[in-house]
Amino acid sequence: MLTTGTPALDDALAEALAQPVRQPIWRLMVDLAGDGGFAHPWSDLNGLVTEIDVERAITGDLPEGTAQVEGYASAKLTARLEGRFPDGTPITDAVIQRPGNPLWAGVSVRYDLGLLTKVGPVMLRQFTGVVRATTLRASSGQVELTAADGAERLRAAITLPAISLDGLQQAKYGDAYRYWMNSQWIVDYVLRANGILTAAAPLPGAVLSVTGHGALTPEIGFGGQPLGTTGTYTGPLWTNGPDGMLAPNGGGSIPPYTASYTGTRPVPVTFGGGFGMAAWIYHGAGAPLGGGLTTSPVLEILPADQRSLRLVLQPNGGIAFSVRIVAPTDMFTVCPIVLDSTVKWRLIAAHVSWSAGSPTSITQLTVNWYIDGQTATTVTTRNVLAGGEFPSALATLTVVRPISGVQIWTSPTPPAPGGWPQLPPAPPADIDPGLNEFTCLPSISGQDSWDVLKEVAGAEFAVPGFNEAGRFSFLNRATIAARQSAPPTGRVTVDDLAEVNATTSMDSVRNEIAISATPAYTCTPRVLIESTDPLSYVIPANTTDRRTVVLPEGSVNFSGLLNSLTSGIVVRVPSANWNDNVQTGFCMVRVDQPTTEVTSNVSVVVRRLTGTTAQIRIINSNAFAVQFTTNEATPRPAFRVSGTVVTADPTRTDTITDDASIATYRRRSLDLPSGPWRQRVEPFQALARTLLNELAHPNAVYDRIPVPGDPRRVLTDTITLAYPTTVTASIVGITRRLSTTDGFVDELTIRPVTT
Repeated sequence: MLTTGTPALDDALAEALAQPVRQPIWRLMVDLAGDGGFAHPWSDLNGLVTEIDVERAITGDLPEGTAQVEGYASAKLTARLEGRFPDGTPITDAVIQRPGNPLWAGVSVRYDLGLLTKVGPVMLRQFTGVVRATTLRASSGQVELTAADGAERLRAAITLPAISLDGLQQAKYGDAYRYWMNSQWIVDYVLRANGILTAAAPLPGAVLSVTGHGALTPEIGFGGQPLGTTGTYTGPLWTNGPDGMLAPNGGGSIPPYTASYTGTRPVPVTFGGGFGMAAWIYHGAGAPLGGGLTTSPVLEILPADQRSLRLVLQPNGGIAFSVRIVAPTDMFTVCPIVLDSTVKWRLIAAHVSWSAGSPTSITQLTVNWYIDGQTATTVTTRNVLAGGEFPSALATLTVVRPISGVQIWTSPTPPAPGGWPQLPPAPPADIDPGLNEFTCLPSISGQDSWDVLKEVAGAEFAVPGFNEAGRFSFLNRATIAARQSAPPTGRVTVDDLAEVNATTSMDSVRNEIAISATPAYTCTPRVLIESTDPLSYVIPANTTDRRTVVLPEGSVNFSGLLNSLTSGIVVRVPSANWNDNVQTGFCMVRVDQPTTEVTSNVSVVVRRLTGTTAQIRIINSNAFAVQFTTNEATPRPAFRVSGTVVTADPTRTDTITDDASIATYRRRSLDLPSGPWRQRVEPFQALARTLLNELAHPNAVYDRIPVPGDPRRVLTDTITLAYPTTVTASIVGITRRLSTTDGFVDELTIRPVTT
């Protein structure tokens, strides 16, 4: 139920609604200037309104007539206008596309409705959206304006990153390896793609951003496959983060686990350069690190081989930055800010700059610290080799404590005051944790944002949508059930009813639910990059050859490389050993002597650049050209790099039944097929039992009941209908019609609440 937020105004509105004679008031505004001010001379449409309809409904996939509240919420406004603006311009002239007239399609619209009360006008927001069309009816001098809710703005094309859990670890550890991804991450990812940021906005120069909202998958960058096992820990893998969203759990009895990433750009180790790293961490002297560790890197960058840059935590509240050139020669720069014993979410951030030396050799390291609003600077002398070739940045995140909102960015200077990562002042959306879990992200490329949200919600019978004020919400089944069990917000009696149609049908009964789910993991490696022509890889003498190659769809990591899952050295294989079983490696011979095998002075490094491309860098230091073939009389191409590709497991099935209902109504089945968003059968076993409670017996369905209008009513409100017997029901549809001559009425579609 909507409120003004002021009890005195709410009481006055309730009293006015109870009177036999009511005086409606309204405000319909369009932002024709497009600046959010609604100040254009034609923005105020109040005096032109003859009728306004707002239709809200929850539309789902269950059989028609079921009592279940599920689907996606949508709203549409239709306003009929006639007359002139105060400047004398007819509405029919204002909407015509002509020089000097503003464009109407696509501009914001808002609509408030209320009553004149004893304390004055009291209105509540009824609709926030965008104008879709204006239709001029010249014969009557009327204009019909139609508008859609916030879903109209969710139109960014969504392409999901290729990410999957490790099938080999799943096979090894079974349920102990349970880093399933929560559907909240998908919802949040789609909103972020459309500018609705639930976490800190990425800083300029960001090469990695990981909110952690239900997955360790990055929003900027790629990779992020969790490695490790939860062992005997049976607690929750997710906790409530600093922004109210899910965050990876860690600390205490939870063993640390890691995810490795590749940034979108390099983090250069160059004189005069710098980079930053930040994360919200549940940190303080009283919190042990995961797995009982005494100190641990939380965030590590590997800009080149045998070099690591780490943000390090200690249980006593200490924070440090370390540089490792060649183990074990670590250099620690200790932050002078030590967090007190209060364990809570803290923003821990550092900007690192190479502040003295030369283009080839760095002699000074400056760290600007930003710890939960406190600042400090440390300067350390250390010789570091500068330069190098880094087409992308590698990073590893270790979850030794609950963590959220990870960022890495490049910048020669630290952020200005107020420029460090900041959480939104208020959450811009209400996103429940999903009740669905994924083993991989489905292969989606260029799909409409709103369509993705509807599919994700439909898989677990959640309800996404925008409310009257234009705020997005994603309500899971638990929230819907809680709303259904809440005290009714209103009562409709026989005196309020002009007409009521109640339909009770066997068509709505389902007493057997078949569940199917298809998990997918990265499993057996396969060749991703391969030379198919003896002349494909010919490298001239004393040159460096760089090539960008496209990776197959669904590829996640490389295998068989030295150093990393996303970057590493390709090892040479002797020609005598080259066969179809070699998945990663190369052979090389002299171009001028094809039977002479070359065994030295050639290095091959493969590094991912994006989620779908990789760079091959080949350095030939020999005084002669080489080619990647065997040294046989008929040479065979000899260059391969293998990796893991997301592969589906066999589909798992289960059937949940209500035997009592089957005995009474015979067997009536509902199939929940696997599809791309149903990957683990366990979440749907619990969901199916919940559905059976409401589907196993026929329920009366009440459609389009005309009742006196009440601007406080909203979808999913619970009301009491006292006809023909007293029924408690949820509102799943509202058509609210305002007429300047007849006042306003509601038509309600309701679903009885199963008790």
